[in-house]
Amino acid sequence: MKHKGRIAEWNDERGFGFVVPQNKGPRAFLHISAMQSNKRPQQGDQVHYALVQDEQGRWQAQQVTYAAITSRITLAPRVVLALGALAVLLLLWGMQWIPTLMAGTYGVASVVALLLYAKDKRAAQQKAWRVAEQSLHMVSVLGGWPGALLGQHFFHHKTAKASFQVLFVLTVVINVLGAWWLLHSGEWESIQTLWLESVS
Repeated sequence: MKHKGRIAEWNDERGFGFVVPQNKGPRAFLHISAMQSNKRPQQGDQVHYALVQDEQGRWQAQQVTYAAITSRITLAPRVVLALGALAVLLLLWGMQWIPTLMAGTYGVASVVALLLYAKDKRAAQQKAWRVAEQSLHMVSVLGGWPGALLGQHFFHHKTAKASFQVLFVLTVVINVLGAWWLLHSGEWESIQTLWLESVS
């Protein structure tokens, strides 16, 4: 007998979580091996599953399939915010309100952030050497936070760790305020002059 429920908890790095039924019933343990799809589970996914008990009498979800592909909508705001930020940067650059070097810095840092999130996610799955969280936050401070948002969404990485997310939001605030100060204080012109002299 198949039950319908949702994934109430999910730890993607460890590959397990818990399913709660749509109607009354026990909460069941869910392991990634029980999924009958290549799509990675996420908290909030609607699923169909068989309910079984192990030798210790604990409930487990088996033969799990997705009821509908709706779970990724829960992370869509990250994509909207990232693409919106990049679009605003392009608009400001096109109107010559921000210099080319600053706009380019955001673009390059975002690509670097996306690659770092991909690398760290792969390392977490393979239990290999991880990218330091300080490095992920530093690239966000330097303008890579739009790419970091995309990395969090597409690789389902670092989204459930509250302490990381608090610091990530802080890096975005620091970057935006820092960019505003550099432009309005005139310090950016000094930085740009030094950079041009170093590459000439």
